[in-house]
Amino acid sequence: MVRLRIVTTGIGTVVVASLALAAASQAQNVTLKMAHWVPPVHHLTNTYAKWIASVSAASGGTLTVKLDKSRLGKPPGQYDLAKNGVRDLTWGVAGYTPGRMPMIRGAEVPFATPNSATGSPALYTWYTKNGLHKAEFNDTRASPDKIESLLLVPVRFGM
Repeated sequence: MVRLRIVTTGIGTVVVASLALAAASQAQNVTLKMAHWVPPVHHLTNTYAKWIASVSAASGGTLTVKLDKSRLGKPPGQYDLAKNGVRDLTWGVAGYTPGRMPMIRGAEVPFATPNSATGSPALYTWYTKNGLHKAEFNDTRASPDKIESLLLVPVRFGM
């Protein structure tokens, strides 16, 4: 079975979906377990449901995501849930893990970009151009040259 451990920071989960879909194309019927920290009445609950439906549809039903009904950890602990293999996917915010990923927190500067459509690609370009992706998230990094190198390795994507 294909297993991926992925942490998203809430900045562009499209990369996560693309990676997961690529993995699903190599396997039969994969279910990824996803942790989160928001209450059931949070607006992200509806967003998660729509995203999960789109992942399933894009994979032709071979990839499903099972969202936990309640949180397994507080916001700062989400990263560790994926890193330690407790969940395949988590949603977290870098700013909720003080001192752990200081450079990526540049994305949290208020009004730095007009919207996520321009801000997310700009952040990714800046982050990788300056080699910051090699300095942070060291414990959850793998070379995405081949999908095989990502299997069973904690990975962090989603700029």
